[in-house]
Amino acid sequence: MKSIYQFVHFAETGSTNRKMQEDLQAGKNILNHVYYTDYQTAGKGIDSNSWDSEAKKNLLLSLAVKPENLEPVHQFMLTKAISLAVVDAVSLYVDVEKLSIKWPNDIYYDNSKLAGILISNTINANQIELSIIGIGLNVNQLKFPEKVPNPVSISQITTKQYDLEDVLNKLLLAVNDRLIQLKEVDLHHFISFEYLSRMYRLEVWENYRYQGKIIRARILGVNDYGQLHLEPEHGEIIYCDFKEVEFILPI
Repeated sequence: MKSIYQFVHFAETGSTNRKMQEDLQAGKNILNHVYYTDYQTAGKGIDSNSWDSEAKKNLLLSLAVKPENLEPVHQFMLTKAISLAVVDAVSLYVDVEKLSIKWPNDIYYDNSKLAGILISNTINANQIELSIIGIGLNVNQLKFPEKVPNPVSISQITTKQYDLEDVLNKLLLAVNDRLIQLKEVDLHHFISFEYLSRMYRLEVWENYRYQGKIIRARILGVNDYGQLHLEPEHGEIIYCDFKEVEFILPI
């Protein structure tokens, strides 16, 4: 089946998301393009988080799409859909019951990070003109730098090696399926339900760092704006924006 995307490959680049942003600002047409690279020198996650990856071992890509029937106020729905798409693709290789989405958009296998997502939206008036979706997926890497806190790869889980192009194609098919689903506003509640059911630590009492203090709390869900609903053992429900709360992970 012919892909709807045009592919641009880099042996090395600072960041595929940044490269797409630069090309967009330079007036290039990047819609329905996929930029992918063997190695990133400055891969980024949300805020200032970095993404470390061994050359030619993992998927490092960005794709530019125009979400349909999605108002800017509901842009977190795109995050939900893409997170589920990555879960869909990875579930072809590992036990889906061990996969979860660590709010807002990291993909976990048990307590280890398997993939990360970074989305930037270009908004004009009351519509999303373009979304650049960056995805880093650990596929074949077997050793990670000590500074990376809790990584895992598909290969570490299964003890097999995989063809990166094949994994990329399966991932893009999953993304496309979720984007088609996202077009139908009537299906948004299904996407939200699936995202909620996949949330890491949902309704489990765990430790978090909030406003400089360690608190014991449980996740109740997430609202349409992407805020995490956290219920402390003592106190009222907290509505957290990105970077306002830190997950305390097991050592």
